[in-house]
Amino acid sequence: MTVFRKRSRDAHSGGEKARVGRRRVLGGIGASGLMASAAVFAGSSTAHAGNADCCNLAHPPGTSGYLSDYNSCSSRAAYIWGCTSSGGYLHCYCCETAGNAQSAYRCQYN
Repeated sequence: MTVFRKRSRDAHSGGEKARVGRRRVLGGIGASGLMASAAVFAGSSTAHAGNADCCNLAHPPGTSGYLSDYNSCSSRAAYIWGCTSSGGYLHCYCCETAGNAQSAYRCQYN
């Protein structure tokens, strides 16, 4: 089976017209997106679970909105999430009440 393709010609030179393929355009868009995300997240700081940085609490330890009792926070929490540090060995449980009024966390090695 023979497949025929129409060739575009440039009106000025009479030669073949250069065409940019769909894959090349989409590849360029994807590469641009990767570069933009690298620029945004390159400034992110390293998380350290031992001082609640991996939780990124609104009220870290030592501030007036921090609760030392995680269970008290989790019983009326609006947000509960977890994070890991120390190569995945330190697991933290993080919590914040409605309106980020109070925060707490608890970490343990597994």
